[in-house]
Amino acid sequence: MTITTGETTVAVARLATPLGDMHLFGTSHGLLAITLPGQPREDGEALVRRWLGPVTFSEQPGALAGALTQLAEYFAGQRREFDVPLDLRGTPFQQR
Repeated sequence: MTITTGETTVAVARLATPLGDMHLFGTSHGLLAITLPGQPREDGEALVRRWLGPVTFSEQPGALAGALTQLAEYFAGQRREFDVPLDLRGTPFQQR
């Protein structure tokens, strides 16, 4: 996790899918959140802020390259299982 003036920096990347754009959010610990296809990026940002408090969003597709690649493979019919690191947040029920 990168700290910038008291705020966490969260990497953001957009993935175009056959169903619409998805937005991925991640920290140095792993993938934090993904919006549903067609869901506004702002919805994902609001969720991340609820979990982390003040954050700075930074366009960093390279930081999310593994997740982007695996999701693109999924939509191309080439992948059924994922192994990207996750930064799990939420209640214990949500984390299960």
